[in-house]
Amino acid sequence: MRRERYSMIRLATSADAEAVARVYNDAITDGSYATADVEPVSVESRVDWIERHVPPYGVWVCDSPGEGVIGWGSLNALPIRPAYHLLAEASVYVDHAHRRGLVAPAMSGFLVEHAAEIGFRALIAVLYAKNRSSRAGSHALGFREVISIPEVTWFKNQWEEVVFLRKDLTQEPLLPKLGAA
Repeated sequence: MRRERYSMIRLATSADAEAVARVYNDAITDGSYATADVEPVSVESRVDWIERHVPPYGVWVCDSPGEGVIGWGSLNALPIRPAYHLLAEASVYVDHAHRRGLVAPAMSGFLVEHAAEIGFRALIAVLYAKNRSSRAGSHALGFREVISIPEVTWFKNQWEEVVFLRKDLTQEPLLPKLGAA
């Protein structure tokens, strides 16, 4: 991976939990359709969440000089069944002041390249259909919509549609096996 493109991105530690919670809570409370959570999360819950993300999964932060953490991304396990171990869910959240910039594309690109490098076969993104900017960004990275579930969540006093997008990583140039490092 060309790490220099992602020089501001680093693995999160429990010390980043406050910033991770701040960015995530902003997505919950700002009225956007960025998450299905409806209550803010605590810093303590983010400490535990970060610590539970062990390889091959993880949480990374975008750390800007002078501003601190301005976004984060994660590769999350799909705890449906053990055979899904080569599939991960990718999430990206960006500080409100930086949402129109390059943080989300950089973090998303990092997650795609990292996931391909360590051997995941595909990534999944779960988005509200109304979240046009996240859908467009996902499409730009090669994610394709594979399922749409209308009226599946009750959010903001109405039924909302959720879309699942898939990014095939088997065509990415680097594909070492999971666990080999």
